[in-house]
Amino acid sequence: MEFPNVEKLNEALWPYWPILWRSCARGHYFHHALPLHDPNSPAGNLDTAYHPPLPTFEEGEYRLEFVRSPSEGFSVWLSFPGRLSPLYPVDGYPKISEFRTILERLDVKRELIFWEGRYFLAYTGGAEREVIGVNFRARDNGITFNFRGEDWQAIKKLFRRAWQAPEVRRLWDALALEYGEL
Repeated sequence: MEFPNVEKLNEALWPYWPILWRSCARGHYFHHALPLHDPNSPAGNLDTAYHPPLPTFEEGEYRLEFVRSPSEGFSVWLSFPGRLSPLYPVDGYPKISEFRTILERLDVKRELIFWEGRYFLAYTGGAEREVIGVNFRARDNGITFNFRGEDWQAIKKLFRRAWQAPEVRRLWDALALEYGEL
């Protein structure tokens, strides 16, 4: 039995490596529900001292904090205003990705826009005429929020600003590679 020349095969596949990796990572996540970790990526070894702290962002009365996690990559903690000041965590790449998608797709200018995802349910609507907000619920814990339109816009702006930060973008891109986002 003759074996192919591995060096030539590697050389031929090298230009396609990024998409091949993402395809393999996507299949791995689909089959095992786990990312395909690359120990050399910025997402690897998150518990080491080599990683500086991630920034905190504020928009109006809302605050967004990033917390590193060796198992999840990172989590975002959304701090709400008010006397009780609840802190709502969104853990791991899949949930954060879906949450960010909801923020971008639900338009508070139109009523009765629905989102039914794997982790969250949301829709636009309003109790008062001319005032549209977002009703949002997490599937795993049932926690529900009814956001006024201006609150939803502040959170949307907060997330957009956060993902423009180089530290967040670098880590997010590394996680997207591990989860096989095409």
